[in-house]
Amino acid sequence: MNNEKARLINKQKDYEEAIKLKNKKEGSFFKFLRSKEQKDYKKEQAKIAERLIKAGPIDQAEIKTIEFQIEKSQEQLKATSHLSA
Repeated sequence: MNNEKARLINKQKDYEEAIKLKNKKEGSFFKFLRSKEQKDYKKEQAKIAERLIKAGPIDQAEIKTIEFQIEKSQEQLKATSHLSA
């Protein structure tokens, strides 16, 4: 019986080690994914910044025109919406 008990204890230890190794690998994988997402996000932000720089400064009149168009769209949405604010 002692040999059987020792065998089961060793099997349990092996199982626990396998779980620890699996969790460690999964943790590393998720860290990799998070870092990849952060790098991708930073690259996208850099592309947007580059496009804005190339576009040059925005004229104040252009900003007013855009704001007016937004207000007009919001008014149309409110007028056609069946939901109350």
